[in-house]
Amino acid sequence: MLWKIIVHCAGGRLVFFMPATSEPYREDQAPCHPMLHLVENTKQLLTTRYSRRLVTLQKVRPYDAAVAQQFRKQRTGYVMEIDKIHEIVYAQKQQQQQASRTGSSCSGESGNTG
Repeated sequence: MLWKIIVHCAGGRLVFFMPATSEPYREDQAPCHPMLHLVENTKQLLTTRYSRRLVTLQKVRPYDAAVAQQFRKQRTGYVMEIDKIHEIVYAQKQQQQQASRTGSSCSGESGNTG
């Protein structure tokens, strides 16, 4: 139902939260479509591994199936970071665990002082 409103109503807005990681963000990771204009894209940090982005898209022109199909063809094989969020988050967790294990001892020596 919501998609039908967006398809038919120029000026309508689609607003949603998108899961994200704490990795550096690139603007090319924002959702896009030739009929929509990115109005806002704001990050909210949730934990050291997770964040979310509040994304606002506005309908700027009527839906054109031919333009949309051409857009999809151009983006064949494109992968957004959100599609790899599980791998990114758990790779970070493993790196943090390894760093905490190696950093637990200040020196490589035993506890003998003298």
